[in-house]
Amino acid sequence: MSTDVNVKVVVRCRPMNTRETQLGAKCVVSVEDNHSIRIQSPSSSENGSSPKPSGDGALDAGTKLFTFDHAYFIDSTQEEVYNDVAKSIIDQALQGFNGTIFAYGQTGSGKTHTMMGSSDDLGIVPRMYKDLFDRIREARGTHEAPQPLSTISIQYLVTVSYLEIYNEILKDLLSPTEKILKIREHPDLGIYVDNLAELVVKEPNDVARLLQQGNKIRQVAATQMNESSSRSHSCFTIKVLSKKEEFVNGINKETTMTAKINLVDLAGSERASKTGASGDRLKEGAAINKSLSALGNVITMLTDRSKKKQHVPYRDSKLTRLLQESLGGNSLTVMIAAISPADDNYDETLTTLQYATRAKAIKNATKRNEDINERLIRELREEIERLRQVVARPVSASEEMNNPIRNAEIVLQMEEKIANLERVKQESWEERQRLAALFEQERQANLRNDQNILGYMEIVKEEKLQLLHNIKKLQLEKAHFTKQVQLSKEQYVIHKNELQKEVTAFQVRRNETLFTTEEKQDRMREIEVKKQCVLSDREQLGKLREALVECERQIMQAEADLVTKGSLLNENEILRKAIQDDERVKMNAEREEFLQRTTQEERMELRSKLMKERIKFKVLLSAAKEKEQKLIEEIENQKIEAEERLIRIQSEHRQWKQHVTRELSQKFTSLSESFESEYSQLETKYLRAVALLRQLHSDMSTNL
Repeated sequence: MSTDVNVKVVVRCRPMNTRETQLGAKCVVSVEDNHSIRIQSPSSSENGSSPKPSGDGALDAGTKLFTFDHAYFIDSTQEEVYNDVAKSIIDQALQGFNGTIFAYGQTGSGKTHTMMGSSDDLGIVPRMYKDLFDRIREARGTHEAPQPLSTISIQYLVTVSYLEIYNEILKDLLSPTEKILKIREHPDLGIYVDNLAELVVKEPNDVARLLQQGNKIRQVAATQMNESSSRSHSCFTIKVLSKKEEFVNGINKETTMTAKINLVDLAGSERASKTGASGDRLKEGAAINKSLSALGNVITMLTDRSKKKQHVPYRDSKLTRLLQESLGGNSLTVMIAAISPADDNYDETLTTLQYATRAKAIKNATKRNEDINERLIRELREEIERLRQVVARPVSASEEMNNPIRNAEIVLQMEEKIANLERVKQESWEERQRLAALFEQERQANLRNDQNILGYMEIVKEEKLQLLHNIKKLQLEKAHFTKQVQLSKEQYVIHKNELQKEVTAFQVRRNETLFTTEEKQDRMREIEVKKQCVLSDREQLGKLREALVECERQIMQAEADLVTKGSLLNENEILRKAIQDDERVKMNAEREEFLQRTTQEERMELRSKLMKERIKFKVLLSAAKEKEQKLIEEIENQKIEAEERLIRIQSEHRQWKQHVTRELSQKFTSLSESFESEYSQLETKYLRAVALLRQLHSDMSTNL
């Protein structure tokens, strides 16, 4: 069951630094009642007015008041901040709850000082891991004390990891390798970083040593705002795994808890005009501002009630993806907003306070990180206890007949399932220890590589001097070959021109009558001699050119090697990669052997499956052929039936045609006879009409 809690937000104001003092900056920030921050704009501060609340509690123009869970001014101590902010995170982590503390603010505002501190003024991180081991030691001592009618033992496994996000690239600070780190999400494990080294630590000194080594690798550079400005976001994670075994009244109970504490030191937001950044520093600043902008967008989306159902853009940057559980997820989260009191940084301070105010409204759904197998085991134990009570009570004969499966058998089955789950859980615990040991071996190998690099450097310097000597020698040889090529080319041109003249003269005199056969043979021999001379010159010229090209190639190779050696001297990372490549070759060889063995097994399995498929295919093919034969027979039968129907239809058609022909003939004869009769009658009537007309005409003529 999860519980909704708000993100806890505290603000810490650092003292004026050297730069602000030299600028003559004025303090525009004040703290009231350890919870409120009052900030006054530089314009109203210059007018000499002081902030005064109006009748309704609002402040006059130019002054803003913000309220947080805690507010610390320039006189606050590291111990005070730790006790108020981080101590409760340790208490909750030992109970199985995740925790996150992240510092936010502009560059040079004191984030790293609050999180890490110094050797004589420890910050949150070193105080936290020291306090954690003290609490673990106390817990072990308490549980080892004899208890009446009970035996309790508790084990703790603490691992740490340390990464940075530099230009949107994840880097392992405890075991720097060429492995690609990717942020992934698991339905049960939540957000995690794949391939990130998690090392077992048994005492505070182990953590301090790892933290110190990681900080040496972290990207830090000087800007006008800060002499040691963090150029990357860092996340130091402490995981606490606890396994408590209790034997009470004859019942063995085991509880496993997991907690993760993320301690995040964000790179500061910055303006290029103030930091004076250029080149790589400018690119770094752009990447930092982009990720912080994505963080601001996530905070805005989480706090905007009207957009609750909208998508929260966690994937816009590696930073927000890493903090996904800390902002709106399963974590007790504390945000430390670091600010400057100077009027020169008024805009940046105001922006930080506004973001911190929004973050107060973020709600996280926290829950105890109980081992899944442990939860199942507990539920099954409760069910077993219930069934034991059922089995223990008297059973009537009717109930015995109605229960063919005895409850005792169910109890045995559940106990067997519990044993299997406990075995899985034990393997999981041991697997975590085994992986941590592997990461430690890899890390030690990387550290040995660093020591090997120092010795390798001397060899590189000697090789560089030898390369310079070789290049000088090759350049002398190149000059010699160039001169020889030029001389050989000139000699080749002379001999070639002489040959052409001899050939031309021979062709001119060849048809002359005075040009005897002996003279022709002499001239041809001279031409052949000159021809051989030209061929020899050309061959010699080709060899010299090849030698010159080879010399130039050797010079280019030597110069490239020289550049490589110089790069190796300047960049230890390249040397480390070269050594790691040698180890990677060995690992690849082992992996290749494993893959070949696995591939062979897969191949044998595939062959077996293929044989089975072939047999199955043959059976299907035989069945298909039988079906095909049946279909062919059915088609032949249908064809014969169709032909018979066609013959029958054709016969019926002929009979119908004959019948129709007879009927048409009879009708035609009848119509012809009727037509002739009617025609004869019409002709008779026509003749009568003509006679009458003539008679009428005659009568009319007589009357006239």
